[in-house]
Amino acid sequence: MNTFFQISERGSTVGRECLAGCVTFMAMAYILCVQPAIMSGGMFEMKTGMSVGALITTTCLAAAFGSLLMGLWANYPLGLAPGMGENIFVVLTVMPISAVALGSQVGDAAVWQLALGTVLISGVLFAVLSFLNVRKVLIDAISPSLRGGISAGIGLFIALIGLQQAGVVVSEHGLYVLGPLTTMKTLVFVTGLIITAALLARRIRGALLYGIIVSALLAAVLGQITLVSPFGLPADPRPLIGQADVLGVFKYPVLWPLVAVLTFMVVFDTLGTVVAVGSRAGLIKVDGSFPNVERVFATDATATMVGAAMGHSTTTAYVESAAGVETGGRTGLAAGITGICF
Repeated sequence: MNTFFQISERGSTVGRECLAGCVTFMAMAYILCVQPAIMSGGMFEMKTGMSVGALITTTCLAAAFGSLLMGLWANYPLGLAPGMGENIFVVLTVMPISAVALGSQVGDAAVWQLALGTVLISGVLFAVLSFLNVRKVLIDAISPSLRGGISAGIGLFIALIGLQQAGVVVSEHGLYVLGPLTTMKTLVFVTGLIITAALLARRIRGALLYGIIVSALLAAVLGQITLVSPFGLPADPRPLIGQADVLGVFKYPVLWPLVAVLTFMVVFDTLGTVVAVGSRAGLIKVDGSFPNVERVFATDATATMVGAAMGHSTTTAYVESAAGVETGGRTGLAAGITGICF
């Protein structure tokens, strides 16, 4: 294991990698709730016709496949799952346009199947770019400052989602304003933030994991979460698996630009995440090159294709993997542990 993952060579240990993988999973686990809520339309008070239960199961499967592939093949400490941003774009843009193309309405099975077809084809295009020199040209064309800006943008977007869910900021007439700070969920958020920040400041490994655990316990005490059952069988994923309508995309030219947009989004999303996490893990060389970056991109592309076949929007590397890197993760073993957790 040490030789395969180059653990000692990268200055890590098996125990540290396992802890890092668990921390990355905990930092990414919100997608198990958010992705089904988005893809089913529940978050936007609409119905796409996709089963919430099946979406939860296939979210786990897509994340497990992508994370394990990243760990075993690319050897990067990057967890993968259906990505934020792309999922919203698929539901609020791709599905309505697919409905127009079909002369149908969002909620019909044919609509979300056609939308998934556009996602799968974007994954194929990304795979082609990953194995051609176009990938290198794209990376070299982007300045270091812009690479960092992409990483920061992804982080700010995720932070905004967290602040909204905590009630710290609320949306009023299209603007974000400060929300009420006296609610129980805000108390949980502030407590978790202070504890995590204090542990990080003292450089305690697993600080984010401990902050999440304390927040969860406090939320349980305050009645904000309830344990329904510790065990249960997963929902049947078969209503979603293999339903992407790839051939249908070629029938409607109006969808072709959406394929290009999704490809553009996943390329720069992956690039930004690799820069952010790779820099923290010390995996980027002095000259700015990325070792094995073609495998990282190819893994992302493969995961996107498999994820679409399972009923999901773009599956991509998560910048939350930086949480595992801060804990000491440096190799693909951390990503593998994340995949096992999913």
